[in-house]
Parts: sequence; structure tokens; C-alpha cells
Amino acid sequence: AELKAYFTTHEGNWYFSTDYFIEGVVTSTDNVPSSKFIYIQDETGGIMLGFILNNLLTVGDKVQINLKNATGEEVNGHKTMIGVEDRLGKVITRNVSVQPVEISLEDLVKGTFAGQLVKIKNVFFPNADGSRVWEGSQVLSSNANTRQAIATTYNKASFRQEILPNGTFTVTGIAGNWNHLHVTGLSAIHF
Repeated sequence: AELKAYFTTHEGNWYFSTDYFIEGVVTSTDNVPSSKFIYIQDETGGIMLGFILNNLLTVGDKVQINLKNATGEEVNGHKTMIGVEDRLGKVITRNVSVQPVEISLEDLVKGTFAGQLVKIKNVFFPNADGSRVWEGSQVLSSNANTRQAIATTYNKASFRQEILPNGTFTVTGIAGNWNHLHVTGLSAIHF
């Protein structure tokens, strides 16, 4: 939350010219734009980090990372720190399990949970036709209302070529701005 507050106090892109450490748990390394990105979060929120070179951390690593020389930018509506040089950080512990916060599609649209691991229950893909795959941006909907969101799956995700499911289910992912959910998992499919 403290880091994200910098985005409201600075106009345009900005950077840290001195040491600035954050600490959190890596929540996603697969469904991200490239191998240079991760999502990290603590109890106050989450954010995307973009490293100068490929990421060396894994999901479940609780780490302290120095953001010196990293630039604060908005990438596809996400508050993101780009150009992070500290690829290893200081690993505090490994295999930390982060439980996703249960939210609704309305919560996703508001953007309150951007950068955090979330789950949304009782949703479906209205365009699932038995041949459409996860990769790309897919409309996600709920019977509870007419609200819709976008489930985004990048080409780095292991499930990108699997067929979109029919029926209602619970989806897990990283909440993004602009009604986007960066999918990390699917469960409880009901037909």
C-alpha cells in the first residue's frame, strides 16, 4: 500500500534513486507478460515487478527486494515497478501459501484489489464454444448480475492452449485494472 501511494504523489513515470525495500510473497510467475515479470503481495496489497533480466524467484518465496533505480509505471492499467535490478532479493522463507481473497465481479471492476491474488465464484465464459482456448482475453460473466470482466491468459501460462470450460466455476487469479483478471487457476467446475 505504501509503494502504491507513490503513484498518486508523482505524475507520469518516476523512480527510486536510493535504496527502497519492499517485502512480500511472490504470487505469480507464470501468467505474466514475460519471464521478466512477477506479482508480489503482502497483507496491504499487491503489485507487478518487471526485472531488467529474467525473474529468478518462484511462487511462494517470501522476499525482500530493493527497488533502487526501478521506475514506477502503469502497464496495461497495472501499477508496476519496471527495471528492477535486484532479481534475487533476500529470501526470507520459501513455500509460503497465499490464500486468495474472495471477491465479486463488481469488486474486480472497482480495482480495489489490483495486484492481489483473488478468487471469484460462480462465473462462466459466455463465449466458451468447445474450441476457444484460454490464451488471450476472454469475457468472464456471472449469473448474479450483468457485470462482465476479462480473463487474461498470456502465452507463458502452462494452461494457455486448454479449452475454455463450459458451466460455472471458481476462478483464481491476479486482479488487474480495467476489469481484467490474470488467471492462475480454475476449480469447482459445475455443469
